[in-house]
Amino acid sequence: MAPFLRSPGLLAMIAVLGIPSAARADWSSDKGIAEALFRDAKQRLDSGDVDGACPRFQDSQKVDPALGTLLYLATCHERQGRTATAWSEFASASSWADRSNQQERGNLARKHIVALEARLFRLTIHAAAAKTAGLEIRVDSGPMSAASVGIPLPLDPGAHTVEASAPDCKSWRTAVNVPKEPGESTLEIPALDPAPVPTLLLPTAGMAPRSDASLDSRDPGGTQTAGSRSVAPWLTMGLGAIALGIGATYGVLAIDQRGLACPNGGTVCAQSPYDKGLADADASTILLASGGALVLTGLLWEIVFAPGPKAVARVDDLHPVFLGSGVGCGGSF
Repeated sequence: MAPFLRSPGLLAMIAVLGIPSAARADWSSDKGIAEALFRDAKQRLDSGDVDGACPRFQDSQKVDPALGTLLYLATCHERQGRTATAWSEFASASSWADRSNQQERGNLARKHIVALEARLFRLTIHAAAAKTAGLEIRVDSGPMSAASVGIPLPLDPGAHTVEASAPDCKSWRTAVNVPKEPGESTLEIPALDPAPVPTLLLPTAGMAPRSDASLDSRDPGGTQTAGSRSVAPWLTMGLGAIALGIGATYGVLAIDQRGLACPNGGTVCAQSPYDKGLADADASTILLASGGALVLTGLLWEIVFAPGPKAVARVDDLHPVFLGSGVGCGGSF
């Protein structure tokens, strides 16, 4: 028997058979909690502590729903002055009693329903934006179905909040104060205004800078000064100038190496100085090209995108510039 008792099949069977016992234990625990809450609530209600009794009846009903608890909860809310809530709970209790053939409790619930209906205040909500896509109406943070629009709805006395929202629209909200006396009122929800569309402003060549202080926190007065210009274009041009200078130096070195490799302009050249001259010439070409590109990039950056008045170069201001082994083009702006 020992191997059989240790078999996985028997252990699984015992586990499965033990599930109903665990479920019954949990169910009994819920019943006990609900009963304790119900007794405490009933004691408070009998002593006149209505505000303390109602939440406990409600918690008991959540833990273990029962028709008797629902009737006590509705009675508590009726004594609390929450007429609409009590009316709804008595209506639920009446249907429950009819389904379970508890005629006496059903008659009791219907008696309270008739008495409460004469005390109800009803609010009819109309929505001009009813056809707005995604429209959502909420009463006291609870969603209101589309079928309820235009129908008188009972509300408890006191302050209430009605909200309306929809995608790409501004939300709408208002407060409604329901009196204790019975009556009716109408609330019209207007068409929702479209929500503002955020705009992204990008700098464009030739556009004058706006004098809006929010566009540049460095200039509270809304005007640009020379000191507030970006240094990035000038750094770019400075790096380009350095590259041009180093490239020109390598160009001079390449010329010198060629003279050493091929003395007196001969056709027979020494290999080592000749290779060194070729390397210097390559470095000079790369640096001069990179430096020229950096200078041109920084110059265009400053002219096109920098804030403030834009400077435009005139063609007749350009003049040639000799840079050792290369020729460039310079001008004033």
